[in-house]
Amino acid sequence: MREIHTPEFLHRVDAVFGLAVRVTPGLLDATALTLTLAGYPEAAIALRLAAVLTRTAAGQLTAPPRARSAPRRTARRSRRTRRQRRRHR
Repeated sequence: MREIHTPEFLHRVDAVFGLAVRVTPGLLDATALTLTLAGYPEAAIALRLAAVLTRTAAGQLTAPPRARSAPRRTARRSRRTRRQRRRHR
């Protein structure tokens, strides 16, 4: 049996995954609209939620990874800066 995990195979898998990530939320939205027009609003709400979750998951999966050594923005604020921000609210 030959090895299938070659670089070109993995590149094709990435391309197919990227296409599916872009197409799936739109298909879910279109189906939800069809169900709304057909008189099934509860099913349409569920499909719209699925579309939102799909977009969110796709954004997280396709986003570049955050460097482990990079501090979070909230960790950089000094005590003095936090106090000043509280006063200006």
